[in-house]
Amino acid sequence: MQAPCTIEFPGVYTASACPRFAIRSIEDLFATHGRSFPVGRGASLYAEETAADQVYLIVAGCVRVGRYEADGKRQINAFHFAGEMFGFEPGRRHRFFAEAVSACELTVLPRATLQNLAALDGALARRLWGHAEDELQRAQEHMLLCRQAAVSRVLHFIEGVAERLGDPFEVELPMSRQDMADHLGLTIETVSRAMTCLSANGETSTTGARRVRLRRPHQLAA
Repeated sequence: MQAPCTIEFPGVYTASACPRFAIRSIEDLFATHGRSFPVGRGASLYAEETAADQVYLIVAGCVRVGRYEADGKRQINAFHFAGEMFGFEPGRRHRFFAEAVSACELTVLPRATLQNLAALDGALARRLWGHAEDELQRAQEHMLLCRQAAVSRVLHFIEGVAERLGDPFEVELPMSRQDMADHLGLTIETVSRAMTCLSANGETSTTGARRVRLRRPHQLAA
């Protein structure tokens, strides 16, 4: 695995030095104070137990966040897509790793700058709180999803990715079936069987390896 990407900043804004202006969106914040860079497919962005001193916004592409268990088994906790922020964790060190699922364009911002600006801008603080709420909701939904049958897990996952990418009827899955298996608590063979079952039942149709068309979005398989 290649060394994680680290972007050096000459300094960060302090509470007294932060310019006072209205932040219209999280994208505005990163565009104004961050630095953009491309990464290739499979690139390591940060590793477990490294300093959590930077946060990231995805401009294009997909990132997976997860950890390795004591037995070496990989657990993918979440996927993030364009317009989503990741890397902001409660502690000072990352509990998870982050890797690029596909070629990505990212913008990185010092964590201290984010915290200092949020302390001065109530609207920005509320937007960050909304981001945290979205992350918590997805985590709770994922916990409930992993109690369902394999076919339902796979269908619900595909529907969720399609919705987040903007087309509830068709999606080009950026992640591999192994990625899906490590996220859903299944084996790759079970994911493949579930995909075949969904196609046979008419719930989905697949073009190529990863383009999936959904017949009835937002409904789980029986």
